[in-house]
Amino acid sequence: MPKPCASASIRRRFPTSNCYRCFSAWRTTAEDYHQNFLALHPNKPYIVMHDLPKLAQLRIRFPALFREN
Repeated sequence: MPKPCASASIRRRFPTSNCYRCFSAWRTTAEDYHQNFLALHPNKPYIVMHDLPKLAQLRIRFPALFREN
């Protein structure tokens, strides 16, 4: 197994301002899409397999803290 080089520097390339604006707009759109995903897509396989069982356990374990929306 090769040893990591302690003197090697890590370089990062930062995007130009134009590229950052494009990324920022894309990121905002993606974040907006994922807001209220459970309410908007209750039958998606991921929601059915992962999120609904977790919500059922929350309802059982913490009934006073769980609110229906």
